Amino acid sequence: MNTVNTKISDLISEEPTSIYTPGTSIHDTWETPSFAVPRGGEKFIIYLKGTNKAITNVNGEPLLEEVVDTTDKRVQWFCVERNNWIGFQSIESFLYLNHDGGDRMVANGPQFSRYEYMVPRHHPDGDYQLLSPVHYDHLKKAANLDNGPILKYFDHLLHTDTSESTVMDNEEEFYIIQTLSTLLVVSIIFTLNAFIVMVAACNNLVSDGSVERRRLGIVGSTTLLETKNINPRYHVPGPVLLAMYQISYELMKELLQRHGRDYQQSLKPTE
Repeated sequence: MNTVNTKISDLISEEPTSIYTPGTSIHDTWETPSFAVPRGGEKFIIYLKGTNKAITNVNGEPLLEEVVDTTDKRVQWFCVERNNWIGFQSIESFLYLNHDGGDRMVANGPQFSRYEYMVPRHHPDGDYQLLSPVHYDHLKKAANLDNGPILKYFDHLLHTDTSESTVMDNEEEFYIIQTLSTLLVVSIIFTLNAFIVMVAACNNLVSDGSVERRRLGIVGSTTLLETKNINPRYHVPGPVLLAMYQISYELMKELLQRHGRDYQQSLKPTE
């Protein structure tokens, strides 16, 4: 079986940035050239595009290292396929490329199962992106950080801290927190509105200490509702109630609109 020297490159040359962390990017992502199609039953050497560095099995950890000898089993990966999933098995250790349950790529999978699944996605420029279902709900892209040897899986949004370790951008968590805060404020305002309406309803029953009688229809009979001797000092003037309601309503509307604009802005792709 011939070894196919397959270039796996950095994911496009774009630099996706986070809304809240401008100027950060994924330095390298992965693709294979158009002439090499990842398929089961073939051997591959997986290079970083534009370099002589390839994914190398170093004691169970896939690291980017310079390829000195293409016959070195540490740089050779046997491609397997099952249920339309692609996987790469080390020729040296017979273990699979996988992830550690988080975002780090490792090479210690004893069998081809969920953690070892990969999706080589063809890119319009040719080649293939290496994706992995690190979580059930989405695929993450394989990349190395700051030209280093360590490989991880990233979303399209990320940033690095001062120690150059990888941290996922907290945008999703931020929006969860922001959503909860908005709902809390809206709930308070809604409660205030309900209180205002209740006071307004009480105003309709309040007179200057006299007795009011109102009739309520109750299935087949009539009941008198009496409101007696309500202290007039609790009477809130109508214009004040109206002003309070309008202010709280406008505040609630502005909060919801602002949150909607911010959320829509966060969904716009980076140009």
